Amino acid sequence: MAAGSRELTRRATAHLAGLAFAVTYLAASILGGSPGTALLRGSLVAAVALVAGQLLCRPVVDAVLDAAARDEARRAARTDEGEP
Repeated sequence: MAAGSRELTRRATAHLAGLAFAVTYLAASILGGSPGTALLRGSLVAAVALVAGQLLCRPVVDAVLDAAARDEARRAARTDEGEP
């Protein structure tokens, strides 16, 4: 389960970093920043999002996977007893 948790955390973090970059780049461009400044700011925010995502997403992913496993175990126990 640890490998699956790491993979989901990595994917969620990558999506969040991409979204953070896009929003920051667009905001800097719309507000009149030069393309270089917008790129630099977007890159910095994406790097911060990657670090923060690794720290914050792992407990969330673990909690979701644990809850899903617990629900699946309950569902399997009910079907073993003969309940639909």
